[in-house]
Amino acid sequence: MKKVLRENVVWAGDIGCYVLGIFEPYKMQDFVISMGSSMGITHGINNVSDQKTVIFIGDSTFFHAGMPGLVNIKTHGTKPLVIIMDNGITAMTGHQPHPGSSFTGMGEKRIPMKIEDIVKSFGIKNVRVVNAFNQQELQSAIREFSKQNELSVIISRGMCMLVRKRIVRAKGGQFVTFDIAPGKSHRVSRLVKEFACPAIIKRGDEVYIKEDLCWGCGVCSQLVERGSIVPRKRRKK
Repeated sequence: MKKVLRENVVWAGDIGCYVLGIFEPYKMQDFVISMGSSMGITHGINNVSDQKTVIFIGDSTFFHAGMPGLVNIKTHGTKPLVIIMDNGITAMTGHQPHPGSSFTGMGEKRIPMKIEDIVKSFGIKNVRVVNAFNQQELQSAIREFSKQNELSVIISRGMCMLVRKRIVRAKGGQFVTFDIAPGKSHRVSRLVKEFACPAIIKRGDEVYIKEDLCWGCGVCSQLVERGSIVPRKRRKK
């Protein structure tokens, strides 16, 4: 989002793990009030300001309290860019299922509700599902929709990495993390503030990726020159 939209943007936040975006160095949520309020407040802002508005809302929050607000925005012609972050689970409070999950609270399998189908049923035309861990795909969708003076919804979909790690380990696999290639530290240093991943740490002039904080998403490797950040070599037991 920062790479594509830089100025005169109001960032609307909501309740979820992404609430951390309100802090430095992200500063990508101008307000966080209550669950689902991002939609209603943004509608009000759009009525008194010509600033571009971007809404961040998670999948669980969308199902619980976001849908009425989106209906209101559509009905009254408000034109924000809505980013729905879909990891298929209620991650913030302990990975409980929601209507978009493939299982119930009792562990029974079910067909998940697709957020894109729900959004399209509201009559919203600009809807796209992108890979949350693919920067090129994500930035392309943001760039395209942000130029349109219409209500647009991007569903950024990707499994919560905490869940993915548990699945990999349960199957006896080894979870792959990333490391900075030898002699490439200087090419990665800007990510400390620009990307602000907690695993990327700078001490003095050296930058390194702390293994126990890396969750293997690989996004950092897409933001620097190819070969600067690579999968960490497996250690021999």
